[in-house]
Amino acid sequence: RDDEWRLALPGPVITELGAVVDKVRGATVPAVALRPEDFLLPATRQFMAKVRSRLREGRGFVVLNGLPVREWAGAGSTLAYWLLSGLVARPVAQKLDGTLVSDVHDTGLQATPGSGVRPDKTSIEQYFHNDNAYNRGQPEFVGLLCLQSAVEGGRSGVASIRAVHNDLLRQHPAALARLYQPFLFDRQKEHAAGEPGAVSAPIFASDKGELKMRMGLYRLLNAYRLPGKRARRGRRAGHRTAQGSAGRSWPVPQLHDGSGRHPVCEQPGHLPSPHCVHRSSGA
Repeated sequence: RDDEWRLALPGPVITELGAVVDKVRGATVPAVALRPEDFLLPATRQFMAKVRSRLREGRGFVVLNGLPVREWAGAGSTLAYWLLSGLVARPVAQKLDGTLVSDVHDTGLQATPGSGVRPDKTSIEQYFHNDNAYNRGQPEFVGLLCLQSAVEGGRSGVASIRAVHNDLLRQHPAALARLYQPFLFDRQKEHAAGEPGAVSAPIFASDKGELKMRMGLYRLLNAYRLPGKRARRGRRAGHRTAQGSAGRSWPVPQLHDGSGRHPVCEQPGHLPSPHCVHRSSGA
């Protein structure tokens, strides 16, 4: 049912956010310097509590419709998006340099192994993935703001990791067991000097009974193609981890409650917030 995951921003929420946008319009303070605590926003807080509940206890993702991005332009829409995000959870940096909000657009670059170019800066079609799959720690939620429809393509989709996990358990249990063991992921140069260029982690893991997934096909494949001595050290370390744990008792895969895949066509003013793997095509 669409109404389980698609929500329209109520009029009072638009009014509150619009007042904030007008208040700070022309100010030199960046959006990321502001916090929801700086404003009252009673209707917005109540609505986002509902959104957070849907993310936690519902389908695991929500699409919010109706943000007036054309009226508020890029800066105003980004501010509104930033405040909405802060009412879901504490924002964390996406990059080593502390970037909190990152633009997704084609720069003409190529995401080759070791280049540090992220696929979201290219026109390549992205497979289902978790954002920040290459980092040691991953965010609990991911937010996407659509400012402009793509000329061509631009479709996104989300998939339930529980549904994928359970299908694998029923149909390919041996393959699923391997996914609970470490793989390498290209860190895309998002690490301090001297650190390995790849991180080792399983695709599936259980965290206090909650199913977790780490998936980024480009990052995974590129990690095994990294050139140079550092990449070779990373591969050896990854192999030591896998071989050294040969006698370890890996978590026994178990069925998890979940739902299936839902396509999401992004339009301006849509804010998908998946708590699952998602897929997007270049724009």
